[in-house]
Amino acid sequence: MYCCLRERFIASFAALSVATYVLGIGDRHLDNILIDLSLGELIGIDFGCAFGTSSQLLPIPELMPFRLTNQLCGVCDPVGVNGLLRSSMVKFLRSVRDSGQLLLSALDIFIKDPSLDWTVSLGFVREALKQLKSSDPPLTPVHLSWYPKQKIEICRRKIEGDNPVSIMA
Repeated sequence: MYCCLRERFIASFAALSVATYVLGIGDRHLDNILIDLSLGELIGIDFGCAFGTSSQLLPIPELMPFRLTNQLCGVCDPVGVNGLLRSSMVKFLRSVRDSGQLLLSALDIFIKDPSLDWTVSLGFVREALKQLKSSDPPLTPVHLSWYPKQKIEICRRKIEGDNPVSIMA
């Protein structure tokens, strides 16, 4: 029973980690992850910081693609993270990559109808430029259409397997 629950826990952690990386979901802490005690699976909740907004809007930006603490590594023992966790992450990332066009088509809705977070984020950028007395032209609604396209492009690059250093820098 323990081994079965442990495998489900690790596999669900792998799937959640891949999903949060690809979609840029941040603000991951213990209050945003539930555990189904009967199945041993993790359930992510509160996706307010998606598409990388946590690296722009939070007081302390998140720069890690996903959380892997010593405690989570301990769950993977005795084999460690290079066993079931790694193979599950590879499997889930490969699945995302194989279905990438379908996922990008679904994300296209954010280009046509940008999320409120992106509108707010653009407002923060606009205010920051005012504070700096920037000589750049003022931000207009045209920028609002460009911003979601940039966010979806980052997702596309993650799906295609671009180096995370070049994406998250």
